[in-house]
Amino acid sequence: MKWTGYPKLIFIYPLLTVIKCIILNGKSLLTFAPSIKTNFLLKIQNLFLICLVGISEMTFAQSPAAKRPTELWAFRSVMDGIPRILTLALHQDLYVGYDTYHCGISKIWKEGVVKQGPVYNQKHGPQPKTIGGKYLEFPIKESSWFVLGGTGTNQFRIKNCKANFKGYRFENGKIALKYQLKIDSLTNAVVEEWPEYVDGISGPKLERYFVWIKPPPKDIQIFAEIAADGMASQTSLTHNSEFKVLSRSEKLSLSKPIWAVLGLLKIKLDAPTFVNVLLDPAAIL
Repeated sequence: MKWTGYPKLIFIYPLLTVIKCIILNGKSLLTFAPSIKTNFLLKIQNLFLICLVGISEMTFAQSPAAKRPTELWAFRSVMDGIPRILTLALHQDLYVGYDTYHCGISKIWKEGVVKQGPVYNQKHGPQPKTIGGKYLEFPIKESSWFVLGGTGTNQFRIKNCKANFKGYRFENGKIALKYQLKIDSLTNAVVEEWPEYVDGISGPKLERYFVWIKPPPKDIQIFAEIAADGMASQTSLTHNSEFKVLSRSEKLSLSKPIWAVLGLLKIKLDAPTFVNVLLDPAAIL
């Protein structure tokens, strides 16, 4: 993720340096001219207020589009025997499979896809299949979305929320997936998810960025089910909203611990929501 807003972080650091210089020089000035003490302290106060305003206005923005490994990097098909999978080749090191029936991620892997079948090679029988090491394999049996809230007689505890995949669109080299969430018989909400590859230095990072197109009522809370695997530690999963852990587990790969987490991410009503998963290549060796 990158910082945006005004003042930007690159402006805050020089500002803090200026404050430091004023303080150091101010000590000597106050020694010889006590009368300027009040003005000096007011300047310090104002500078700190500027810093606080700048920090409060910072927001998270999406990462830029990564270099795609192939021209056709988003397509729907049967994949590994599962129908309605939207495959995204976000990077040569990061392929993601979305189950569009349940509106969630069912597979994350590295390397690519064997494109076979009538559409690709005019041969009947074989269907497309993944190749390469798998970071995550998570068969989804019900909607990946949950709802909590309501008022009066309509109040309810958290429950599964019917989700409908409404297609996708491209913008600035990136892709946005649209989901319609059915809250009750009369109410629905629409959210977009922007998945992206980010270079995590130690491994590929999957960025998932959620923005409301049609938000739910204010008394309703929406949660996305997040399944993450192939992580070096529990801190490899980062987010900017409430996250309810449902389960976590640890396994060894070449004597190295690999973590998996399943949880619910609350989608903010008043700001974009993100979750990042830093993957460890050791998980697929």
